[in-house]
Amino acid sequence: MTPVNSSINTVEAIFWLLAICYVIVGLTINVLEQFLPGFIRRLLFYGKISGNGSSKGDLMTLLLVPKSWFRHFYLFATIWGSIVLVVTVRTFSTGQIFTLFSDFLQYACGNQRTVQTTSLETIVGLLMLYFHILVRCFETHFTQVFSKKATMNLIQYLNSFFYYFGVVTLLVCNSQGFVPGSSPSQLRLQDISWRLVVCIVVFIFASYNQFRCHTILANLRRDRSGRVTTEGHFLPTGGFFELVSSPHMLFECLIYLSIFGVIYRNSSWLAILALVAANQVTMAYETHLWYRKNFPNYPLQRRALIPFVF
Repeated sequence: MTPVNSSINTVEAIFWLLAICYVIVGLTINVLEQFLPGFIRRLLFYGKISGNGSSKGDLMTLLLVPKSWFRHFYLFATIWGSIVLVVTVRTFSTGQIFTLFSDFLQYACGNQRTVQTTSLETIVGLLMLYFHILVRCFETHFTQVFSKKATMNLIQYLNSFFYYFGVVTLLVCNSQGFVPGSSPSQLRLQDISWRLVVCIVVFIFASYNQFRCHTILANLRRDRSGRVTTEGHFLPTGGFFELVSSPHMLFECLIYLSIFGVIYRNSSWLAILALVAANQVTMAYETHLWYRKNFPNYPLQRRALIPFVF
């Protein structure tokens, strides 16, 4: 197989395109929603904030899948993350990359890549991302309670597979050992800097509190014995829910920021941060509006995403 001669990082370009589209469509919905057909909202959002259902004959009804299918792309992310982690460990330990994986990176990310992260930064960042994926996979299978009525559209569903394929791929594509002509550096504990330590601490803090938030939301539909008793929506309280409507989305942003702090020279991951920010800010704001609309006594001091600010 002869790698294509391209200077374009295709995966990164698609992430930038998705981020821009998300911002444009999100702003359009926020400003002009009353003039837009309902399928526009259902194209961007899922679950309770996707609207009041599809009208008869709406093409979007043919593209709806259960929200519980979240489990599928987290399983895919676990498998893909495992493959890349094994390849990375093997490459860094032997100094030799699998030819098939090298050719894949050439096609997906171009052959004009430059070394932007060390082997240590890459393996630490990848382990953090892999842990996050494992936690989300566990939560969607054993913690979260999905309503049978909650849906998402097929475009969102398929896009999520690409998303997790991309975040893992872009994390390693500019690393020592994966850039053509480069070799992995030796992994030494003494090379762990305070920057990495701080990022890991922030990551652990954000991961723990995100799990707590998801548990609080799930327990709204369970009794004290853990049995699911309802699929309705209720007002979450406790923890960071006292400050913002969607603390789990705030911690999602912190998780990705902490990973980026480890691989901060990896310019390709800026596209991922842009998409995560666009997605989480838009979703958090719409969720905040939904809570205020459906709960008349909703606490006025709560913000949408950032405590005391937004």
